[in-house]
This record gives sequence, C-alpha cells and structure tokens, in this order.
Amino acid sequence: MVLPPAPTRMEKAFVPDSSLSMDLATSARRKEQLMGLLWAVSGAERGKVYLIADGSVAGRRRQCEIFLADAEVSDIHCRFTIEDGAFVVWDFGSKSGTWINGQRIRSATPLTENDEVRLGSSVFLLKTLPERRPER
Repeated sequence: MVLPPAPTRMEKAFVPDSSLSMDLATSARRKEQLMGLLWAVSGAERGKVYLIADGSVAGRRRQCEIFLADAEVSDIHCRFTIEDGAFVVWDFGSKSGTWINGQRIRSATPLTENDEVRLGSSVFLLKTLPERRPER
C-alpha cells in the first residue's frame, strides 16, 4: 500500500464558547480522554489532519469541530463519540452517507485504528492517540 504524502498542516478544531468556562477538574478529565486524528488521504480534504475527541462533530457548518468545505458533506454530517475506550461514529442522516472501510453505515459504528472513514468526497484514515496518564 502506498501512503500519500504527510499532511502539510494541522487544522484547528472549533472550540465552542461554553467549553472555555470549564472548571479545572473537567479540564483534567478531558486531558485523559482518548483522542484521535482523521488524516485525509484522498479527495477534497487531502493532506489535512483533524483532531477528534469525544463529541466531535463533522460537517459543512463552520461551527463544527471538523469543518469540511465539501459540497458533498451535509451541514451536520456525523458525530464521533467514545464508548468503552474506542471511537464510535454516528451518521446524522447525511445525503451522501458516512462510509467505513467501503461500507455505508446506518447506525452507530465502532472504529478501530487505520479504519477508512469517507465523508463526502474525502477519505480519512483514523489514527488513535494513546490516553494521557495523569502526571505525578
């Protein structure tokens, strides 16, 4: 398998205003959560990398944490959650669908390392980041 060139830039995730007022305990818990990267390997978003965490929403609206400027992506396309220590993707009834490893999903679908996630015209490779352990 030939991998595409390394991403050229990191995309900033949208941070809703309400998250800015988190207390320190919430912030500490969030640092320990599983996080991942969606690396666009083909399509309109090729070369971009998006950070994903529990609750990240992908779509064409600028308010989405994963903003995709792709006419084939719905305004609010899908959501990524974490269940039992793994990412799960939920399609929001998007017209073009959310596809995992070539199969259109119709319900919440668990993801694993290196799964291909197609949103609109772009294919992303999922990379998970190990959970951060609390510093002593």
